[in-house]
Amino acid sequence: MKLRKGMLRWQLADTFHPEIEPNFDLNRQIIWLQNAEVNIPYAQETSSIINLPKIKRSALVIDKSMASTQFYKQLPALKDYKGTIICCDRALYAIIPHKLPSYVCNLDSSPICISFFDRPDVKKVMDKITAVFAVTTNPLTIRHWHGRRVFFSGPAPNAEITKGIMQASHTPFITVGGNVATFAYVLAYNLGANPIGLFGITNSYDSPSESEYPPRYRHLLKKQKGPYGKVFQDSVYKYYNDIILSFIDYLAKTEKIETVNTTKAGLVYSGTVNDLSLKEFVKTYE
Repeated sequence: MKLRKGMLRWQLADTFHPEIEPNFDLNRQIIWLQNAEVNIPYAQETSSIINLPKIKRSALVIDKSMASTQFYKQLPALKDYKGTIICCDRALYAIIPHKLPSYVCNLDSSPICISFFDRPDVKKVMDKITAVFAVTTNPLTIRHWHGRRVFFSGPAPNAEITKGIMQASHTPFITVGGNVATFAYVLAYNLGANPIGLFGITNSYDSPSESEYPPRYRHLLKKQKGPYGKVFQDSVYKYYNDIILSFIDYLAKTEKIETVNTTKAGLVYSGTVNDLSLKEFVKTYE
């Protein structure tokens, strides 16, 4: 993906310059617009995401991941972390017994993520966490969040619709990179974090059986060699991985943003990604 100056910064409607847009299927376009119609009044009533406090030190972006990361075994290290935690929706319930994140991110237009929030353990701490939602997020998911909410505009079917959603909802555009983990990374950057740690983001599977593919389609998964062993990747995960690595490399070169992968698994590695364990990251950065 070719990046241009300022592309990863949030943009307001009067300065919006669209990114290269992928092909959208018609059903998804309709769902996004229906969701936006319901969510815009709520977005208008919230404080702008731009008004969130700046991160003066490090941030740690967390997603829930495959078995080889020893995800649950690593989480106790979070209790000593003094920086800002930004987590993906599916990781929230696993994190809160060890450390409350500052932010949880969601951008899914389907209702699949409701189960991540509609839990007694999550509801107990909602008032202490800020949820960051896309204006096109499923309204029922948003309805299940009773704590503080802020909104942003991601890429809609075309530039004019994106700009219309931005103007109607009073929200800035933020590049999402195709998935919530990459968006959380871009959010950390926009809030001023440096360095930015990653934990649990692998963009791969340990084995074909971990995927959602029926057995007869698992030949679509390609074996890849990562720094911590062989993993499997499909075209979607390859796209996500290429995007986040392009963001990481670009920010390292243009703004000296340091990115540290603490996952010890997967494929989010390049010459501009530092490699530490989660425990080492917590000890090294505040």
